[in-house]
Amino acid sequence: MAKDQAWRHVLLALDLLHHYQWNIALMKKVRHEMKEAIDRMAERLAAGNDGDGSRAEDLRFFLGLLNDVESGIQNGNLLIMRSVEQSLIRHLLKRDPDDRHLHQLLSTKRDGEFDMVSV
Repeated sequence: MAKDQAWRHVLLALDLLHHYQWNIALMKKVRHEMKEAIDRMAERLAAGNDGDGSRAEDLRFFLGLLNDVESGIQNGNLLIMRSVEQSLIRHLLKRDPDDRHLHQLLSTKRDGEFDMVSV
């Protein structure tokens, strides 16, 4: 995934998951950022910008995560967010293991020791 608007929205979604207490409102914000990332990826694909096929793979991956987030919102299942967060981290590290913004985001800790799930 190139460093473009899609990457920025994905990092924003990960930041929400990694640094804030999970609740339905947060899940909706994550959903919004994921949708924005997917829209940007789809635009680039439609323009023919997918030389190695990685954008199509990314698009399929993020659509799957978006389905998980949607399911969590509809079912009130906040625990799905841990799986989404971990899947997102693994995917992004695989895509660009040297990205400094990603490493900076992952190196910062959540504020305080609180339960990440709230109702």
